[in-house]
Amino acid sequence: MKRILSLLFVLPLLLQSQHLKYYYDFNQCKLSEKQPLIADIITANPPVCSCGLEQECIELNNQALTLPLSIDTIFHDDFSLGFAISIPPSNGNLDILSKARTCNNDTSMSIIYQAKDSLFVCYFQQGFDKIVQLSGKADPQKCWQQLMITKLGGQFRLYINGEIVDEDTRNFVVRLNSKIPIVFNQSPCLINRINAKLDQIIIADYAMKSSEVLAEYLLQDEIITQDTLIFLGGSFDLRAKSDCAVKVLWSPVQSLSDATILNPTVTPLKQTKYYLTVTQGFCKALDSILIKVIDTSMIDCSALKLPTAFTPNDDQLNDRFFISNNYIIEKLSYFDIMDRNGGLIVRYNDPKASWDGSWNGTLLTPGTFYYRIAYTCKDKEYKTKGSFFLMR
Repeated sequence: MKRILSLLFVLPLLLQSQHLKYYYDFNQCKLSEKQPLIADIITANPPVCSCGLEQECIELNNQALTLPLSIDTIFHDDFSLGFAISIPPSNGNLDILSKARTCNNDTSMSIIYQAKDSLFVCYFQQGFDKIVQLSGKADPQKCWQQLMITKLGGQFRLYINGEIVDEDTRNFVVRLNSKIPIVFNQSPCLINRINAKLDQIIIADYAMKSSEVLAEYLLQDEIITQDTLIFLGGSFDLRAKSDCAVKVLWSPVQSLSDATILNPTVTPLKQTKYYLTVTQGFCKALDSILIKVIDTSMIDCSALKLPTAFTPNDDQLNDRFFISNNYIIEKLSYFDIMDRNGGLIVRYNDPKASWDGSWNGTLLTPGTFYYRIAYTCKDKEYKTKGSFFLMR
């Protein structure tokens, strides 16, 4: 009997976790869903494809795409809807997506692009009194704009390139299952058709969390390596990604092995910010990376740098306690964190290690803590100790 009750409790949770997520990636110019699990996209004209965000994309020049009506039930409750689009210089308001029978339909969804302001505007409406509008600017340094809309109850969010740009929460629920398909580039309203590239359509029957939206973001025409630090006289390999680059140019060109390839080697003599320009067709994408250069002859071995306080609250700011100039350490004998009574909480032997404010998986309460460090720098041994404050 207990087992039956346990299964009855667990079964709804399992069913809730079995979410549906559909992908259309247009690779090999296919209009079928990636799995495939649902019907194909219908086009007004034979599809024309070209180099896209990842492999191939579909051209929207004089082309309309209709998603299968079978996914309409998804829009009764929570959902996520995403796609990537590359828009050439344009004028006026451009039709991207619509879900409406007529221009004045009282249950509808639409996305337009206001070319003058480089602004995406999303409308959601049920009846004549339940209306939500979100908007966000395109990133001028990227050729592809990756949009994601999520709805969770009365909360709507718009993401562009993995980041939230607008959100709105209402005390009512908008249901958009109007038995009308989603159509790209064929709004019933008098809006200019768009000449653009479309790729990576994603539809899900739940509201993706921010971390999942970011995980769906695809790198394109940008630098993969992060800002870094090297020692004077050393070299560093830059890494960038672009599937459709016609021309690549890094600057400044000094200290670069080749300024016209995606992955050159740099040997800077001083701190330098390198800029990458990737040209593809009508678009130029821009990105940058900072390389800091340390002259070992100028290092003060006795001056370890540690914060006087930190806030481990998962806001991505000052969340960990660590040695910020750990590059001066040749060998670390120990890096100890202790409580106010001198009890050892954790010991590290890696100069790059950091503490998250916990002990044995338990978050510690705010207060003063202590550290002691023994290390070697320029073949000489050093010891230091001090205190810091944990804040939440």
